[in-house]
Amino acid sequence: MGQHPNIAAFATAFAAATVAAAATAVTAAPQRRTPPPPAPAIRVNINGTPLEFAGQPPVEQEGRILVPLRGIFERLGASVRFDAAARTITAIKSGKQVVLRLGDTIAVVGNEAVPLNAPPQVIGGTTLVPLRFVSEALGARVDWDRPNLTVNINTDAVVAANLPAAPGTNPVFGQITGYYPESTSLSVRVPGGQNTLVPLTPEATLTVRGGRTAPTPRPLSELRGSLVGEQVRVERDGEGKGTRLTIFTDTRRGDLKSLTPLPNGAGYTATLTDGTVVTLRAGAGFTSSGRPVAPSDIKPGERVVIRVNPTTKQGESLDVVTPGSPNYDL
Repeated sequence: MGQHPNIAAFATAFAAATVAAAATAVTAAPQRRTPPPPAPAIRVNINGTPLEFAGQPPVEQEGRILVPLRGIFERLGASVRFDAAARTITAIKSGKQVVLRLGDTIAVVGNEAVPLNAPPQVIGGTTLVPLRFVSEALGARVDWDRPNLTVNINTDAVVAANLPAAPGTNPVFGQITGYYPESTSLSVRVPGGQNTLVPLTPEATLTVRGGRTAPTPRPLSELRGSLVGEQVRVERDGEGKGTRLTIFTDTRRGDLKSLTPLPNGAGYTATLTDGTVVTLRAGAGFTSSGRPVAPSDIKPGERVVIRVNPTTKQGESLDVVTPGSPNYDL
């Protein structure tokens, strides 16, 4: 006896609905997600020795490295004090005091307010501080090896010990590349590109020429990192130690390495063999022994004097000088 058509239709519809519901249930079933792999650890070396962190490791935030403050400070030879009520961190090394406040982007180094590129903060119960600022404020040099996720920190004594001493006792002229108060010395990149170490006497004086103030000798303690990149002439005693430093902020002089035009007639970039780079503004004058010349007539190897605006740091003029002229000797 044949099945009633309505019953057959119902059975077919019921079966289809059951299959559809099962498919929906499978589709709606939660999918297991594989957790992302942990971020690679950032390593820190101080004077070539790895630094181990017992708790919270260093982290990178928007290209800035934050490190546990106590481990770094103490390995750099600083005493550390944390005031929980004031939320301040104080580090003292060789008489230099650095004060930071949690969440604040201003630090105090000595009596000077210094902006931070990242505020100190608490992560995982550990106070983390911006590595580069803290290390350099305590007299160290920091290099970030991104491919190997490694921070290399070298203290002043190590950096200075690896530089060749400037020979003889004649004056040294070139670009300041570092000041090392721990060893009372200065590194200067001389014409030709060699970076040399110049020891200084404790009584050495500093004179800054340029700007609106009259040049007046000042204590060497006023030589800060902000003068790195400036040109200096160091007079030395019979032992080869610097006794008098003159820093020039309104001129740059030396042997020309290259003179490159900027796009759209915006000026020129002059690079000297001691590493000094000056942007000459559009309309800057070019002369040779005082006579106007075209920039294309100036060749690498020629000695030049560039007049610089101390405020904008842009070159106003470039003059080629020849042996025997008053400005030739460095």
